[in-house]
Amino acid sequence: MNYLKDFFYVQKTAITNTFKGIRYFFIVAFAILAGSLAVNIISNVLYSIFGVGVLSTIIGVLIYVLEIFAISFVMNILYRAVKENGKGRGFIQDNSSQFMYKIIQIAFIFYLVRLILQIGGLYKIYYLILPIILIIFNALPESIYLENYDSQGTLIHSLEFLKNNIINWGIPNLLIYGVLWLFKIPYILPFNISFNRNILDIVISLAILLLYSIFLIYRGNLFEVLNGSSMRKREYMRKFD
Repeated sequence: MNYLKDFFYVQKTAITNTFKGIRYFFIVAFAILAGSLAVNIISNVLYSIFGVGVLSTIIGVLIYVLEIFAISFVMNILYRAVKENGKGRGFIQDNSSQFMYKIIQIAFIFYLVRLILQIGGLYKIYYLILPIILIIFNALPESIYLENYDSQGTLIHSLEFLKNNIINWGIPNLLIYGVLWLFKIPYILPFNISFNRNILDIVISLAILLLYSIFLIYRGNLFEVLNGSSMRKREYMRKFD
């Protein structure tokens, strides 16, 4: 029974904190949309002009860096949304660079793992274990922008966080991803938004984008509630609510 009470307390707190900063719903959605358009437009222009031979490889690296910067900028806004908790302390300060460096370092670690498997003739195994990697490192984005660890520490912390909060973190995320899969709603990141000339489809895409932004902010607040906490500590805190 205590587990059930704790689960509902955690979810209530995370949802309440999420809706304290409603203005960030639209800011995050706009940032994702702007990043997606920038990545798609710049990549199309560069590949159409210079996408031949060695230059195509260089362009690929440039687009990769641009995507990481766009994700870092979104994380910067998510950090403000979670930490300000609806207090609205003026303009958003851009601290994207610290997240960008961490993402690059972590991505390089996964690249080395894939490279080692490829050299060992086990390249296909990487894609077989990729779903498992996505599950066990599910809290990695929040660990990146809400914690101050280095790349290795961030990976370790995300693993420990999931181990300690498998119920409170796993159940709501599993339900939400299940709904996305059931209704065939596309994942927004990394920047796979597409529009056509149908007004209804554009409205639906923007609505999905807004809902996804709310989901990202909710995840950040849920992480903040659970991180460094325990069921006993939260039971003590409930007495003062």
